[in-house]
Amino acid sequence: MSTATTPTVMRQTNALSVLKAIRRRAPISRAEVARETGLSKPTVNAIVGDLIAKGYARETEPGPSHRMRPGPQANVLSFNAKAGLVAGFDLGVSRVRAGLADLDGAILCSSHHTFGDTPPSVDEFAAILIGLIEKMQAEAGLQDVDVWAVGLGLPGFLDRRDGTIKLAPGFDRWSGLPFRDILSARFAERFACSFVAGGRVQFAMLAEHRHGAAQGLDDAVYVHLGKGIGLGLLVRGEIFEGSEGFAGEVGSIPADDPEPPPPGVGAFEWTAGGRAFARLARRAAEDGESPALLRLCGGDPAAIEAPMVFEAAAEGDAAAGRIIADLSGRIARGLAGVCCILNPSKLIIGAGLSRAGDDFIAGLATRISALMPFPVAVERTRLVDRTTVLGAIEQALRVVEGERFFLFSEPDRELAS
Repeated sequence: MSTATTPTVMRQTNALSVLKAIRRRAPISRAEVARETGLSKPTVNAIVGDLIAKGYARETEPGPSHRMRPGPQANVLSFNAKAGLVAGFDLGVSRVRAGLADLDGAILCSSHHTFGDTPPSVDEFAAILIGLIEKMQAEAGLQDVDVWAVGLGLPGFLDRRDGTIKLAPGFDRWSGLPFRDILSARFAERFACSFVAGGRVQFAMLAEHRHGAAQGLDDAVYVHLGKGIGLGLLVRGEIFEGSEGFAGEVGSIPADDPEPPPPGVGAFEWTAGGRAFARLARRAAEDGESPALLRLCGGDPAAIEAPMVFEAAAEGDAAAGRIIADLSGRIARGLAGVCCILNPSKLIIGAGLSRAGDDFIAGLATRISALMPFPVAVERTRLVDRTTVLGAIEQALRVVEGERFFLFSEPDRELAS
């Protein structure tokens, strides 16, 4: 008998249908679940009994909305989002952000850890993440609730073939190591849970789809616009990663700049990202073209960073205004090319340059639109620094839905996989 037609798989498929109906429509009666799923009442009753026994669902007396109906009132079902926990992490060069969530994705506790002068070893990093989860469980009073899955957003990419990290500046000491396998083993040992990792920009797109500006959209692009530039691609409702997981590495596309980028920095992000704003501003200050920039940096042009350019422009500094106009044009040309290829409904601007203000985002949108043969909306993220943590939690929840919600025995589960 083929796997697709075994009673085990049919039972699991039916169980997931019932569970999804409860999560989507709660509070909902057993009879309503049967109508929603098309399953027979005996089948629904058997599955609901299993769900309640495993703690995935609860059955209670009906609330006011159900009691208003005529006739006998059936008990109603709801999803027990506290049956398990998931954790999400956002890794940066100097820190890691963390969030602990229930099975509905609601964050119950947040934390962070700052690294020293150099990143930790992979084993030390795993211990840091485990310690953060234990700390958040304690702060939320949930030490007795199991962690079911962990997601981690990386500053580079995870090679899906061998689990190594690629294109992640600042983490050279992790290069070539089986990062995914090491962390999977540590989380399995400590929490008996699954571990999933991916690009933090891809996870940010997941967060926007679930919680932010891409809700209800099937095609959108999240633009990480900071010192680096990267894309999270939502295509037909799913994150598009490419053949090896590196899709969206727009920061490395060729760009014309007389000054070549340093090692580990892509050509486009060098010529149009946050480093370009700071680099051109330092030159303007050194050449005496911008009194405002020279004042803002305390007379030390080497101290200039991208936010100072926007601050000087807001004061009416002409040189800062020219820098913003020039680099906005470069960014717009790159993103217009992306839109011509993917035809997204919306570009969502996130990371450091998204904080430059409404005028910058509006100007960028105008420049992109002028280059496009069809309209595309441009919007700043509303999730700010939470995007990758929320996306990592969302990815962990997808792992839970695919792996954890099994109602049959382990041998049967292996047969169905």
